[in-house]
Amino acid sequence: MDIQQFREMILEDIKVSAELEMSDVNSEFIKYFTDCLIEAEEFDEFEECYFEAYGPRNKIIQIDGYHFDEVDKSCILLISDLNVDEKTQTITNTKINNLYSKMKAFIDNSLSGYICKNCEESSNGYGLAQLIKDKVKDIMKFKLYIISDSIISDRVKSINKDDIGGIPVELNVWDITRLYNIVKSNMTKESIEIDFTKLTEYGLPCILATDCKKENYKSYLTAIPGNILADLYIEHGSRLLEGNVRSFLSVRGKVNKEIRATILNEPNMFFAYNNGIAATAINVESDINNNGLFITKLTDLQIINGGQTTASIANAVLQDKVDVSNIMVPMKLSVVNNEKAEEMIPIISRCANSQNKVDESDFFSNHPYHIRMEEFSRKVFAPATNGNQYQTIWFYERARGQHTQEQMKLTPSERKKYLLKNPKSQLIKKVEWAKYINTFKCRPDIVSKGAQAGMRHFAKEIDKEWKEGNEKFNEFYY
Repeated sequence: MDIQQFREMILEDIKVSAELEMSDVNSEFIKYFTDCLIEAEEFDEFEECYFEAYGPRNKIIQIDGYHFDEVDKSCILLISDLNVDEKTQTITNTKINNLYSKMKAFIDNSLSGYICKNCEESSNGYGLAQLIKDKVKDIMKFKLYIISDSIISDRVKSINKDDIGGIPVELNVWDITRLYNIVKSNMTKESIEIDFTKLTEYGLPCILATDCKKENYKSYLTAIPGNILADLYIEHGSRLLEGNVRSFLSVRGKVNKEIRATILNEPNMFFAYNNGIAATAINVESDINNNGLFITKLTDLQIINGGQTTASIANAVLQDKVDVSNIMVPMKLSVVNNEKAEEMIPIISRCANSQNKVDESDFFSNHPYHIRMEEFSRKVFAPATNGNQYQTIWFYERARGQHTQEQMKLTPSERKKYLLKNPKSQLIKKVEWAKYINTFKCRPDIVSKGAQAGMRHFAKEIDKEWKEGNEKFNEFYY
């Protein structure tokens, strides 16, 4: 399946979804795209919030949704560029700047109070505008997203935008090619590549602690300067944190007072007082010179323990304007072969976090409960409906993007047969599964907290029940 066929598949799916859900095509496009971005860990959740108005001097104000990331204190705004034309369009610098200006206008007019003064309180954007104005001192970055079914022009090289109200701005353009690549790679999030030679003279001085060729695993001991760690966190935000750590910080996100005190009062003693961070990467490049061994480049750096330390140092830079260049943070780096990363990194993360109060539920994605439900979902057929002479299944998506991934291997005619058996309207994702069962168990207090909070509660309950006796999780339960 090439990009054009993939785009046609997506447009066909959202048109069907719009008809089934009695909504509009753009709304279904946003839902599909943001679901993919959530699965790829670009952000944790998303709230659709269409708002359009005219500001001072008839400036167009528009957004399609938002999310506040409580971990890296970023405010995420999103706008959609859906064309639905038969021929794939190109998204140019001019179009990008036009869409960006609409989102910027929303921020500007939120901060100035214009939206709250001139728009109806019942409008979708009113509450968000007030929230941005109230929380502006807590926002570390505005992360703006443009999603499009077009292909980005070759002339678009780098997209940098000035600060808004003294707050850094990061603009991300996700075109259909970028979506295709991430879906094709089974929702693997985009790798973070870091060249330390651009950040320090030789790289990070290190010791190769172990080299286990049999397991394709290496471990390095190093120390990373506080300013470099803070800059990486400020640039990449919560994407730098492995999922379990991000989940942990979202619950316990307050800056640690003792870490903060050391940063402000005894920065030179930070190495001695702090346990440091544990991290993983899927590839490392190193160099030896007269000064020793140095880590020069890392691919897909993920902090699996020490998120609180990282966030505290970044917070000191952004909120307190502290120079943290004389802080040295101990780091244990585990480098895992890309083929084994999905299997090994959760185990390393579990062991690295064993001394902290990180719930077992945070390591739930490969639980045998999920595996069993997936097996049932592939063999238990639902009754035929509407006079159809065939049965369908409710497709439980245990791993990211399975339903879409299966279709990408098929010809158009095979795909039609596949969708007859596995209709998109009968796709269930893990977070939805958790929401439904929490609802069935009469826990609106949990469901109303959002997808991630619901998943954590569900995981804890299921793990407890599974250990008491898993026989009840049978075909009848499914």
